Amino acid sequence: MPQIHETAYPRIKPDLSPRELEETYSLTREEVDFVFKSARTTTTRLGLAVLLKIAQRLGYFPTLAEVRPDIVAHIAKFIRFGRRPKASDLTALDQNSIRQRQIELVRNRLGITAWSKVDDGWLALTADRVADARHHTRDIINALLEEFVHHRIELPAFSTVDRMATTAHTRANARILGKIAGELSDDIKARIDALFVRPAVGAETGWQMLRRDPRKPTDVEIRSYLQHIERLRTLADELPAVATSIPRLRDFFSYAQSLNAPEMAELIPEKRYGLAVIYIRGRYYKAILPLHGFFGHGTEVS
Repeated sequence: MPQIHETAYPRIKPDLSPRELEETYSLTREEVDFVFKSARTTTTRLGLAVLLKIAQRLGYFPTLAEVRPDIVAHIAKFIRFGRRPKASDLTALDQNSIRQRQIELVRNRLGITAWSKVDDGWLALTADRVADARHHTRDIINALLEEFVHHRIELPAFSTVDRMATTAHTRANARILGKIAGELSDDIKARIDALFVRPAVGAETGWQMLRRDPRKPTDVEIRSYLQHIERLRTLADELPAVATSIPRLRDFFSYAQSLNAPEMAELIPEKRYGLAVIYIRGRYYKAILPLHGFFGHGTEVS
Protein backbone atom coordinates (compact mmCIF):
# COMPACT_ATOMS: atom_id res chain seq x y z
CA MET A 1 0.00 0.00 0.00
CA PRO A 2 1.54 3.34 -1.02
CA GLN A 3 1.77 6.09 1.57
CA ILE A 4 -0.05 9.34 0.92
CA HIS A 5 3.21 11.27 0.43
CA GLU A 6 4.18 8.85 -2.36
CA THR A 7 1.16 9.89 -4.42
CA ALA A 8 -0.22 13.09 -5.92
CA TYR A 9 -3.00 13.27 -3.32
CA PRO A 10 -3.05 16.96 -2.35
CA ARG A 11 -2.09 17.90 1.20
CA ILE A 12 -1.43 21.10 3.08
CA LYS A 13 2.30 21.73 2.82
CA PRO A 14 4.17 21.32 6.12
CA ASP A 15 6.01 24.58 5.51
CA LEU A 16 4.97 27.63 3.52
CA SER A 17 7.01 30.64 2.53
CA PRO A 18 5.40 34.08 2.96
CA ARG A 19 5.12 34.30 -0.81
CA GLU A 20 3.33 30.92 -1.07
CA LEU A 21 0.98 31.93 1.72
CA GLU A 22 0.17 35.17 -0.07
CA GLU A 23 -0.28 33.62 -3.51
CA THR A 24 -2.30 30.58 -2.44
CA TYR A 25 -4.45 31.72 0.46
CA SER A 26 -5.22 35.40 -0.16
CA LEU A 27 -8.85 36.27 -0.90
CA THR A 28 -9.87 38.32 -3.91
CA ARG A 29 -12.33 41.20 -3.57
CA GLU A 30 -15.02 39.01 -5.10
CA GLU A 31 -14.30 36.20 -2.63
CA VAL A 32 -14.48 38.60 0.30
CA ASP A 33 -17.88 39.82 -0.94
CA PHE A 34 -19.05 36.21 -1.25
CA VAL A 35 -18.01 35.47 2.35
CA PHE A 36 -19.69 38.58 3.78
CA LYS A 37 -22.91 37.94 1.87
CA SER A 38 -23.04 34.27 2.86
CA ALA A 39 -22.16 34.43 6.59
CA ARG A 40 -23.27 36.85 9.30
CA THR A 41 -20.79 36.56 12.18
CA THR A 42 -17.04 37.00 12.14
CA THR A 43 -16.55 33.40 13.28
CA THR A 44 -18.74 31.85 10.58
CA ARG A 45 -17.14 34.14 8.00
CA LEU A 46 -13.74 32.85 9.06
CA GLY A 47 -14.92 29.26 8.71
CA LEU A 48 -16.40 29.89 5.26
CA ALA A 49 -13.31 31.74 4.04
CA VAL A 50 -10.98 28.96 5.21
CA LEU A 51 -13.16 26.26 3.62
CA LEU A 52 -13.19 28.21 0.35
CA LYS A 53 -9.42 28.66 0.09
CA ILE A 54 -8.60 25.16 1.29
CA ALA A 55 -11.05 23.57 -1.16
CA GLN A 56 -9.52 25.62 -3.99
CA ARG A 57 -6.10 24.28 -3.07
CA LEU A 58 -6.91 20.66 -2.11
CA GLY A 59 -10.16 19.76 -3.82
CA TYR A 60 -11.70 18.47 -0.59
CA PHE A 61 -12.72 19.70 2.87
CA PRO A 62 -10.52 18.78 5.84
CA THR A 63 -11.69 19.84 9.28
CA LEU A 64 -10.82 23.42 10.11
CA ALA A 65 -8.77 22.20 13.07
CA GLU A 66 -6.46 20.44 10.58
CA VAL A 67 -5.60 23.69 8.81
CA ARG A 68 -2.30 25.28 9.82
CA PRO A 69 -2.66 28.27 12.18
CA ASP A 70 -0.59 30.55 9.94
CA ILE A 71 -2.97 29.85 7.03
CA VAL A 72 -6.01 30.60 9.20
CA ALA A 73 -4.40 33.78 10.53
CA HIS A 74 -3.57 34.94 7.00
CA ILE A 75 -7.13 34.35 5.77
CA ALA A 76 -8.57 36.04 8.89
CA LYS A 77 -6.96 39.35 7.89
CA PHE A 78 -9.12 39.55 4.76
CA ILE A 79 -12.40 39.29 6.65
CA ARG A 80 -11.44 41.73 9.40
CA PHE A 81 -11.59 39.09 12.11
CA GLY A 82 -10.16 41.55 14.63
CA ARG A 83 -7.86 39.20 16.55
CA ARG A 84 -5.69 36.15 16.01
CA PRO A 85 -8.02 33.13 15.66
CA LYS A 86 -7.95 30.58 18.48
CA ALA A 87 -8.06 26.81 18.08
CA SER A 88 -11.37 26.84 19.97
CA ASP A 89 -12.92 29.01 17.23
CA LEU A 90 -12.21 26.35 14.63
CA THR A 91 -13.18 23.40 16.84
CA ALA A 92 -16.57 24.98 17.49
CA LEU A 93 -17.15 25.48 13.76
CA ASP A 94 -16.19 21.89 12.95
CA GLN A 95 -18.81 20.66 15.40
CA ASN A 96 -21.52 23.05 14.25
CA SER A 97 -24.19 22.03 11.75
CA ILE A 98 -23.41 25.20 9.80
CA ARG A 99 -20.24 23.52 8.49
CA GLN A 100 -22.22 21.33 6.08
CA ARG A 101 -24.20 24.31 4.80
CA GLN A 102 -20.96 26.21 4.20
CA ILE A 103 -19.44 23.25 2.38
CA GLU A 104 -22.46 23.26 0.05
CA LEU A 105 -21.96 26.98 -0.57
CA VAL A 106 -18.33 26.39 -1.50
CA ARG A 107 -19.19 23.42 -3.72
CA ASN A 108 -21.70 25.53 -5.63
CA ARG A 109 -19.26 28.40 -6.01
CA LEU A 110 -16.42 26.18 -7.23
CA GLY A 111 -18.66 23.97 -9.35
CA ILE A 112 -17.55 20.70 -7.78
CA THR A 113 -19.70 17.62 -7.25
CA ALA A 114 -19.94 16.05 -3.82
CA TRP A 115 -18.30 12.63 -3.64
CA SER A 116 -21.51 11.12 -2.25
CA LYS A 117 -23.37 12.08 -5.44
CA VAL A 118 -20.98 10.43 -7.89
CA ASP A 119 -22.39 7.39 -9.71
CA ASP A 120 -20.87 4.13 -8.42
CA GLY A 121 -21.01 2.54 -11.87
CA TRP A 122 -19.01 5.38 -13.41
CA LEU A 123 -16.45 5.12 -10.63
CA ALA A 124 -15.98 1.38 -11.17
CA LEU A 125 -15.63 1.76 -14.95
CA THR A 126 -13.17 4.62 -14.54
CA ALA A 127 -11.09 2.70 -12.01
CA ASP A 128 -11.00 -0.38 -14.25
CA ARG A 129 -9.99 1.65 -17.30
CA VAL A 130 -7.21 3.33 -15.36
CA ALA A 131 -6.01 0.03 -13.85
CA ASP A 132 -5.79 -1.56 -17.30
CA ALA A 133 -3.38 1.18 -18.37
CA ARG A 134 -1.38 1.51 -15.14
CA HIS A 135 0.54 -1.14 -13.27
CA HIS A 136 1.42 0.10 -9.79
CA THR A 137 -1.29 0.99 -7.29
CA ARG A 138 0.43 4.35 -6.77
CA ASP A 139 0.06 5.17 -10.48
CA ILE A 140 -3.58 4.09 -10.45
CA ILE A 141 -4.23 6.42 -7.51
CA ASN A 142 -2.60 9.34 -9.33
CA ALA A 143 -4.54 8.65 -12.53
CA LEU A 144 -7.81 8.46 -10.57
CA LEU A 145 -7.03 11.80 -8.95
CA GLU A 146 -6.53 13.30 -12.42
CA GLU A 147 -9.92 11.93 -13.48
CA PHE A 148 -11.65 13.39 -10.42
CA VAL A 149 -10.07 16.81 -10.94
CA HIS A 150 -10.93 16.76 -14.66
CA HIS A 151 -14.58 15.97 -13.90
CA ARG A 152 -14.64 18.47 -11.00
CA ILE A 153 -15.42 15.85 -8.39
CA GLU A 154 -14.65 16.48 -4.74
CA LEU A 155 -11.80 14.23 -3.68
CA PRO A 156 -12.70 11.51 -1.18
CA ALA A 157 -10.43 10.53 1.71
CA PHE A 158 -7.10 9.06 0.67
CA SER A 159 -8.08 5.68 2.13
CA THR A 160 -11.07 5.61 -0.24
CA VAL A 161 -8.94 6.31 -3.32
CA ASP A 162 -6.38 3.74 -2.18
CA ARG A 163 -9.10 1.13 -1.71
CA MET A 164 -10.53 1.88 -5.17
CA ALA A 165 -7.09 1.59 -6.77
CA THR A 166 -6.27 -1.66 -4.98
CA THR A 167 -9.61 -3.22 -5.94
CA ALA A 168 -9.24 -2.10 -9.56
CA HIS A 169 -5.67 -3.42 -9.68
CA THR A 170 -6.87 -6.80 -8.41
CA ARG A 171 -9.67 -6.89 -10.99
CA ALA A 172 -7.27 -5.96 -13.81
CA ASN A 173 -4.90 -8.77 -12.83
CA ALA A 174 -7.80 -11.21 -12.66
CA ARG A 175 -8.92 -10.21 -16.17
CA ILE A 176 -5.43 -10.74 -17.58
CA LEU A 177 -4.95 -14.13 -15.94
CA GLY A 178 -8.50 -15.19 -16.81
CA LYS A 179 -7.96 -14.32 -20.48
CA ILE A 180 -4.80 -16.44 -20.55
CA ALA A 181 -6.56 -19.35 -18.88
CA GLY A 182 -9.46 -19.08 -21.31
CA GLU A 183 -7.14 -19.71 -24.26
CA LEU A 184 -5.86 -23.03 -22.91
CA SER A 185 -7.13 -26.40 -24.08
CA ASP A 186 -8.21 -29.03 -21.58
CA ASP A 187 -5.09 -31.03 -22.46
CA ILE A 188 -2.75 -28.13 -21.63
CA LYS A 189 -4.63 -27.46 -18.40
CA ALA A 190 -4.19 -31.10 -17.42
CA ARG A 191 -0.47 -30.92 -18.18
CA ILE A 192 -0.14 -27.78 -16.08
CA ASP A 193 -2.04 -29.37 -13.19
CA ALA A 194 0.29 -32.37 -13.39
CA LEU A 195 3.19 -30.05 -12.52
CA PHE A 196 1.80 -29.68 -9.01
CA VAL A 197 1.50 -33.41 -8.31
CA ARG A 198 4.37 -35.33 -6.71
CA PRO A 199 4.93 -38.42 -8.93
CA ALA A 200 6.37 -40.55 -6.12
CA VAL A 201 7.42 -40.31 -2.49
CA GLY A 202 10.56 -38.21 -2.26
CA ALA A 203 10.42 -37.17 -5.92
CA GLU A 204 10.28 -33.57 -7.09
CA THR A 205 7.14 -32.12 -8.59
CA GLY A 206 7.38 -30.67 -12.05
CA TRP A 207 6.84 -27.24 -10.49
CA GLN A 208 9.86 -27.70 -8.22
CA MET A 209 11.96 -28.60 -11.24
CA LEU A 210 10.77 -25.48 -13.04
CA ARG A 211 11.70 -23.25 -10.12
CA ARG A 212 15.18 -24.71 -9.68
CA ASP A 213 18.07 -22.67 -11.04
CA PRO A 214 20.88 -24.44 -12.93
CA ARG A 215 23.72 -25.85 -10.85
CA LYS A 216 27.46 -25.63 -11.51
CA PRO A 217 27.97 -26.48 -15.23
CA THR A 218 29.50 -29.96 -15.05
CA ASP A 219 29.09 -32.39 -17.98
CA VAL A 220 26.28 -34.16 -16.16
CA GLU A 221 24.57 -30.91 -15.26
CA ILE A 222 24.81 -29.60 -18.83
CA ARG A 223 23.05 -32.69 -20.16
CA SER A 224 20.43 -32.41 -17.43
CA TYR A 225 19.98 -28.73 -18.16
CA LEU A 226 19.52 -29.31 -21.88
CA GLN A 227 16.85 -31.88 -21.07
CA HIS A 228 15.25 -29.34 -18.75
CA ILE A 229 15.20 -26.75 -21.54
CA GLU A 230 13.69 -29.21 -23.97
CA ARG A 231 10.87 -29.97 -21.53
CA LEU A 232 10.29 -26.25 -21.09
CA ARG A 233 10.35 -25.62 -24.83
CA THR A 234 7.88 -28.41 -25.52
CA LEU A 235 5.44 -26.96 -23.01
CA ALA A 236 6.09 -23.27 -23.74
CA ASP A 237 5.54 -23.73 -27.48
CA GLU A 238 1.94 -24.76 -26.83
CA LEU A 239 1.13 -21.84 -24.56
CA PRO A 240 -0.57 -18.63 -25.73
CA ALA A 241 1.27 -15.33 -25.97
CA VAL A 242 0.70 -12.94 -23.08
CA ALA A 243 -0.21 -9.36 -23.96
CA THR A 244 0.47 -7.09 -20.99
CA SER A 245 3.12 -4.71 -19.73
CA ILE A 246 6.62 -5.86 -18.81
CA PRO A 247 6.35 -4.59 -15.21
CA ARG A 248 3.11 -6.52 -14.75
CA LEU A 249 4.69 -9.66 -16.22
CA ARG A 250 7.59 -9.33 -13.80
CA ASP A 251 5.22 -9.07 -10.86
CA PHE A 252 3.24 -12.11 -12.01
CA PHE A 253 6.48 -14.05 -12.52
CA SER A 254 7.82 -13.13 -9.07
CA TYR A 255 4.53 -14.07 -7.44
CA ALA A 256 4.47 -17.46 -9.17
CA GLN A 257 8.11 -18.00 -8.21
CA SER A 258 7.20 -17.46 -4.55
CA LEU A 259 4.56 -20.21 -4.55
CA ASN A 260 5.32 -23.90 -4.07
CA ALA A 261 3.35 -26.68 -5.78
CA PRO A 262 0.66 -27.11 -3.07
CA GLU A 263 0.11 -23.34 -2.95
CA MET A 264 -0.28 -23.15 -6.73
CA ALA A 265 -2.69 -26.08 -6.67
CA GLU A 266 -4.91 -24.27 -4.16
CA LEU A 267 -5.37 -21.16 -6.34
CA ILE A 268 -8.59 -20.71 -8.28
CA PRO A 269 -8.19 -22.24 -11.78
CA GLU A 270 -8.02 -18.95 -13.74
CA LYS A 271 -5.30 -17.60 -11.49
CA ARG A 272 -3.39 -20.90 -11.37
CA TYR A 273 -3.33 -21.40 -15.14
CA GLY A 274 -2.59 -17.76 -15.92
CA LEU A 275 0.33 -17.59 -13.51
CA ALA A 276 1.65 -20.96 -14.70
CA VAL A 277 1.69 -19.83 -18.34
CA ILE A 278 3.57 -16.64 -17.50
CA TYR A 279 6.01 -18.51 -15.28
CA ILE A 280 6.71 -21.32 -17.77
CA ARG A 281 7.32 -18.83 -20.57
CA GLY A 282 9.52 -16.74 -18.30
CA ARG A 283 11.54 -19.73 -17.12
CA TYR A 284 12.08 -20.88 -20.68
CA TYR A 285 13.39 -17.46 -21.64
CA LYS A 286 15.66 -17.37 -18.59
CA ALA A 287 16.78 -20.97 -19.17
CA ILE A 288 18.16 -20.39 -22.66
CA LEU A 289 20.26 -17.39 -21.57
CA PRO A 290 22.80 -19.41 -19.50
CA LEU A 291 23.61 -21.59 -22.52
CA HIS A 292 25.86 -18.81 -23.74
CA GLY A 293 27.77 -19.05 -20.48
CA PHE A 294 27.88 -22.85 -20.55
CA PHE A 295 29.39 -23.17 -24.04
CA GLY A 296 31.32 -19.91 -24.41
CA HIS A 297 31.75 -17.64 -27.43
CA GLY A 298 31.68 -18.98 -30.97
CA THR A 299 30.14 -22.34 -30.10
CA GLU A 300 26.96 -23.51 -31.79
CA VAL A 301 24.35 -25.47 -29.87
CA SER A 302 22.82 -28.26 -31.93
